Amino acid sequence: MIKQPQKTRLALCLGVACLFSGCAIGPDFQRPENALPEKYGQVGTPNPNVVRSSATRCEGVWYADDDLPAACVTTTPVNPEWWTLFGDAELNRLMALALDNNQDLQAAIARMEAAQAAAREAGAEYYPNVDLEGSSIRNRTSAKTASGKQMGRMTSTNRRVALDISYELDLWGRIRRSNEAARAEALAGEFARDTVQIALASQLAAEYLTLRVL
Repeated sequence: MIKQPQKTRLALCLGVACLFSGCAIGPDFQRPENALPEKYGQVGTPNPNVVRSSATRCEGVWYADDDLPAACVTTTPVNPEWWTLFGDAELNRLMALALDNNQDLQAAIARMEAAQAAAREAGAEYYPNVDLEGSSIRNRTSAKTASGKQMGRMTSTNRRVALDISYELDLWGRIRRSNEAARAEALAGEFARDTVQIALASQLAAEYLTLRVL
């Protein structure tokens, strides 16, 4: 039976542990603000005598694309295989060949997969660490000694099982911060892979279309 002073000290220790578990080393990440324009349009006052060829109808009214109200703007996801919109079978074949064999792209994919694996490994620190070991040793002595003397044969078996369980309380946020960093590295790896793939596809498409018009 736990006495009252021991209960008080135990409750105090648990309270302090819970308080520290909400702490983390360093400030939370804040995305930096970028002063970017809402849209890229013509610099200066547009010429009213110039007929704009691109317009969109919204709620019964026609708007030039650069004057379209925000409520009428719709975001359409970009087709990741945008080159297929040209309907060129040879371009599609060359693009598949390049994406499968380009060494820079394969290296970017390997770095992305390594970062994702590191993120999964960092996430395992949230859970207890369990180690289980087992061994079995069997010994048998000879019935005769080196001098030829008869001895009783002896057989012995030794079995051993060991279980070790450990868990780290994230009192100072080390595990939390390491997981945040690992997830950020994995996300950066995905963006780097996409950057290489977009650059490769755009370069190949531009050079192929240039050759077609020659």
